[in-house]
Amino acid sequence: MLVRSHLRLPVYAAEGGGGGGAESGATTGGGGPGAGGGGDPFYQPFKDKIKPETLQWLDGKKFPSLEAALDSGALSDRMARDRNVVAKPDLAKLGEWEGLSVFGYDPDVGKYGAKIKPPAQPNNGKHDEGLFDAFVKSAHKRFVPPAMAEGLMQDLSDFVNARLSETASQGQKAVAELEATMRKEFGQDYEAKKELAVRAFRALGIGADDASEIEKVIGSPRLMKLGITLGEKLGEGNLVASDGTGGAPASPAAAEAELRRLEGDDAFMKIFMDRRHPQNADYKARWQKLADLAARNPNNINRPGRR
Repeated sequence: MLVRSHLRLPVYAAEGGGGGGAESGATTGGGGPGAGGGGDPFYQPFKDKIKPETLQWLDGKKFPSLEAALDSGALSDRMARDRNVVAKPDLAKLGEWEGLSVFGYDPDVGKYGAKIKPPAQPNNGKHDEGLFDAFVKSAHKRFVPPAMAEGLMQDLSDFVNARLSETASQGQKAVAELEATMRKEFGQDYEAKKELAVRAFRALGIGADDASEIEKVIGSPRLMKLGITLGEKLGEGNLVASDGTGGAPASPAAAEAELRRLEGDDAFMKIFMDRRHPQNADYKARWQKLADLAARNPNNINRPGRR
């Protein structure tokens, strides 16, 4: 497709000297006004009836005769049609440009959007529908051809995914570095210190409904050390274990007493009976340990089965 303002057309010019005109690419008429010698142009008699833009074109081309002008106009029209030429767009009125439809643009945003495929995602993931819809509306508002808009959306999506992947990788690296640093600092006591911090934060109600909340807190070196300090000051025996109970009983009788206490603890029993709760398995494991220890007590009483 050609833009008409860039189309090369025959240019007719009068030669100096003699009465005959010369032209390039078309048949000329004979002598006469405008054909040479600086006379009036052939259109002088009806100049006042010619549109300004056409008059400007005629003045610039300096055709020697009406026949030459008609030949040039016919050739220009034929070339424009054969080569699918459209007028050069006015950037101030781009929405009115006839060439938009040639590039697949549709004034209806719904039809326009249907021509744009959502961006492909890594591992066949789902694209962000809100972002995609907002992009399509923006591209339509700015008269971006659908094929170009689709490519731009894919490039944008690839860039965002790459940045997210990089951020996630950096986060995983940071966690690994944190653990390595803490293990180096606490040595063989690392796991015990970490458990102490977890129990201290649970005593503050953190992670009661969402186990991942604790992981986020422990993921910070400063907060983990704060949890360790809190646990040491509160005393390990006074803290709730990771399974929601206190320290481990030292005897079958103590285990029996702990079981009785837990049976009356509504908060414990709520999680213990809820299989979907993230801490349910820990609570059941704690109950089982207590029950196994209590079973060694010869005076153990029968209790309702809640395992």
